[in-house]
Amino acid sequence: MTSRRSGADLVACATLVGLDVAVIVALWPTLVRPLWYDEAWRAYHISVGAGWFETLRTANAPLSFGWFTVEKLAVTVGGNTEGVLRLPQIVALIALSLFTYALGRWWLSRPAATIVAGLLSVNGGLLVYGMQLKSYLPEATCAVATLYLWLRARCAVTAGGSPWRAQLGMAVCAVMSVTSLFVLAPLLLLDVLDAGQAVGSRRPAVLRLIGSVLVGATGAVHLALFVLPQSYLAANPYWRNFFITRNTAVGQLRTAGWELPRNAFTAAMTRPDGQFGSPFTGSPLLADPDQRLHVCVIAGALLCWAVGSYVAARDRAGRALLVALGGTLLLIVLASARGQWPVGFVRANLFVVPLLYVVAGIGASALVGLARSRIGHARIGRVWRIRRSVMVIPVLAVPLAVVVAAAVAVTAVSAQRILQIRASAYSPLLLGDMRELVATAERTARPGDIQIVIPGRWDERQWYKAQQYYVSYYSGYQASALPRLPIAEVNTLVLPPLGWNTSIPAFLAARPDAGALYLITYNLVFPNSLHSLDSMLAALGWCPDDTGRRSWPLTGQLTRFIHCPPPATATR
Repeated sequence: MTSRRSGADLVACATLVGLDVAVIVALWPTLVRPLWYDEAWRAYHISVGAGWFETLRTANAPLSFGWFTVEKLAVTVGGNTEGVLRLPQIVALIALSLFTYALGRWWLSRPAATIVAGLLSVNGGLLVYGMQLKSYLPEATCAVATLYLWLRARCAVTAGGSPWRAQLGMAVCAVMSVTSLFVLAPLLLLDVLDAGQAVGSRRPAVLRLIGSVLVGATGAVHLALFVLPQSYLAANPYWRNFFITRNTAVGQLRTAGWELPRNAFTAAMTRPDGQFGSPFTGSPLLADPDQRLHVCVIAGALLCWAVGSYVAARDRAGRALLVALGGTLLLIVLASARGQWPVGFVRANLFVVPLLYVVAGIGASALVGLARSRIGHARIGRVWRIRRSVMVIPVLAVPLAVVVAAAVAVTAVSAQRILQIRASAYSPLLLGDMRELVATAERTARPGDIQIVIPGRWDERQWYKAQQYYVSYYSGYQASALPRLPIAEVNTLVLPPLGWNTSIPAFLAARPDAGALYLITYNLVFPNSLHSLDSMLAALGWCPDDTGRRSWPLTGQLTRFIHCPPPATATR
């Protein structure tokens, strides 16, 4: 019997892996394309050698030690390329589906757990963000793995075994993901309550508490020593509108509550994204494929979550699931009130989506099981009980129709999202041609050349990081394959989009023997500003080399300047 069960689980896992492979193949063009802005600054930090921790203090968003280490190891083994950098996310997609299946098996049948994990694998939001060089898929995987390993630890103690192996896995999750503590903290609180009830009677529960304390300490140390020092985001206004304040609390919570059922299953992008030049395709069912699908998805989500919560609350493991999910949402609200974490359906909170899927799966499975049971009681052998049939079938038909319609809608939207993501691989992206820009500059640069870099926003150093990553990217090529001579940092001036009237003359005056000048202006630098910049450089004795001016959509323009020829002297 055990071997038969193991074989059935292997078939389910193989099915999920096959689905993941199919998704990866469908999205392959997006996995090998050049990095765009949000990915490139992460790649820069991963490629930094000595002094890497100090540079992390300027990261756009905090990175976890575990994910950062895995990425560095991948680059060391496979090379500093886009495909290798995205490889850990591909592995995380497979791990997410398998851990979701394993977690779902605590309450669901094999087919039901397989369906839940399969639908999660094609979730639009997780695929859009997770398959980029970002940590959202590992974070979602760690959220599911943390709860699953916690349940395994409790089960091991109940059976008289040791929880240490499972707790070691929880500690790994705590350093692998910045968000693991949101899920871990409520579960550790349950451990404290269990140990308090077991004092004097159950020594294993106390031993398990010791392991839980060590797991929590590991996460706290990682948070204090590695995550919090990455404080650049605290001063960045990007997420400021997603923090809860006294004046916005009601509106923010109302919006967050509305977004979860509307977007968790179908959205391909989250707030505040969708900016021009980003790879976020398709808004959350606004018009395409059909706004009327909102009704099916929202009704199905609310019904399945309500029934799933009721069913889970009757089970000890189910109560742990609800505590983990509810505690996570509460901690997000508290962190948002402190200005430390955004609230609502934003990409930073995608790690909650797998837990929402599991609760919905429990509810949908319970409704289907109830329908089968009631229909079975409505008949005796081959004879239907007319009175029961008239009462039972209509009552069950409505919720079942809602569940089926929601499942079909989610599946259809997920398929379309995959097609949208694949199509986006051939669209221009913000800084998406940085690889070609850097290659063009390095093919023509010579010793003594200088460069001025003007990004398109005031956080100019973040844009410059994209260029620096591709400088390190090409350092792995043989000179015969790509003649290259990167311009030294000391001969580089990085400026904000405006206010260069004093910086540029001083920079050029300090380098009177410079060879050529490379001016790199990224997108969003306005044409009028570029014309005035050309005029300024001409007044300083630099003229554009007409053969050295190239531009790339949504990335920028590269212009090679040379010393202006001396004016011709008049002759009699």
